[in-house]
Amino acid sequence: MKDKKGLLGVLLFSLLARLIFLFSYHPIWWDSASLLGMGKYIWSLGSIGFWEYTRPAVWPVVLGFFWKIGLDPVVTGRILELILSLCIIYVAYLCAELLFDKKTAVMTAIIIAVTPVFFFFGFRLYTGIPSTLLALLGFYLFLRKKLVLSGILLSLAFLTRFPQGAIFGALFIFLLIKKSYKRLLILTGAFLIPTVPYLLINLISFQSAAFSIVEAAQIIRTTGWVFIKPWYYYFIQIPLENPLYLFAIPGIYTLARWKTDNKRALLLAFLLPFTFFVYLAHKEMRFTVVFLPYLAILSAWGIQSLKKLNRKHIFSVILVVLMAVSLFNMFFLYLNTEPRQENWLSQEYFRYLETKEVAGEVLVANPYVTLYNDIPYRLMYFPAYGSALASQNIKYIQENADSIQHIFWDSCEGGTLCPPQDKECLSKTEELVSLMRSNFEVAYEKDTGRCYYAIFSS
Repeated sequence: MKDKKGLLGVLLFSLLARLIFLFSYHPIWWDSASLLGMGKYIWSLGSIGFWEYTRPAVWPVVLGFFWKIGLDPVVTGRILELILSLCIIYVAYLCAELLFDKKTAVMTAIIIAVTPVFFFFGFRLYTGIPSTLLALLGFYLFLRKKLVLSGILLSLAFLTRFPQGAIFGALFIFLLIKKSYKRLLILTGAFLIPTVPYLLINLISFQSAAFSIVEAAQIIRTTGWVFIKPWYYYFIQIPLENPLYLFAIPGIYTLARWKTDNKRALLLAFLLPFTFFVYLAHKEMRFTVVFLPYLAILSAWGIQSLKKLNRKHIFSVILVVLMAVSLFNMFFLYLNTEPRQENWLSQEYFRYLETKEVAGEVLVANPYVTLYNDIPYRLMYFPAYGSALASQNIKYIQENADSIQHIFWDSCEGGTLCPPQDKECLSKTEELVSLMRSNFEVAYEKDTGRCYYAIFSS
């Protein structure tokens, strides 16, 4: 292990940095609340939680398993996520070492370790970290010519987070360009081993094999209007958070001139998902976790290329300064964004049912309530809120008022925000709220001015 002391140093730093904050208070965000609710639904065979068919099932299966065996899925999930984050750094190191050399590999590990978004979303229980590790392992095994294992892992990555399919797509295109049809068939056949059963379940459930995938894409297009950003968003935001990624420019330039096959595979593994997310109007920095390991390898190679051209100490000084900036950004993003304690919303609103006996149906406008109670829920926000879904909620309440015990309604968490292009949504929402008020008692109500929270009970 002596020759890997640079890697061990990076891993130790990453471990300590995460352990410092691991057991601090971390609020559960929307997606992770949904994934936890789905996990309970899977392991209870539908008697607890809820199901969102637009989300892949692998990560909910893992989180739900922890719940099933009596562990806290939030705490256990975060510990697992910490381990997976360190594994991403390690596997990226192995890929860079295989493609280039040890110096490039160590620099790759450093770049990933001090990337703010990678650190920040290591506490979120989102699908980004586990799916990226699976895809990166698949990419590494592809480089090692272990195509069957590679294809299976790439499929599991896709079934954990759909955009990870871009990594399989990149390697598919790479083999197609090479006219390496035998390897292409092996990789694709292995990819289909886990994927086909998932598609068959879709076919049986929805009469369309690709239903969940198509619907997920549709939801991203229709509900992500709050996060619409210009096409150049990532070109600016990525180097602002970690300026070391600017060295990907010389890295890509030098690799584009090389004829080495595996390095072309690396370029495609970065370019295909990056292009997809640039094209997508809905942009968030958390999406970049999908392609950051490949971009980090390219950046590390760019640094080594420039070092060879200029051996003066000034370059090393600049490099250290940029690393310090990235490190500062990493901790600043966490400390400036993360609340220090549970707020009134979690204590009063989401935990309302903890001391109540629930015998009837519970409708919710956000998934957070499901974290605190092991009962089934009906979602008022899924698949995408608008006038059509508001009308469906109105009809359902009118027809099932006698069986409904509680309705959790809010105007702030995102589930019931009206799309700006839906002109009838606001009036339909007012009609829905009026219906709930006239048919149920207001058991809880809080208006903060910007946000309205209410619990309607029979």
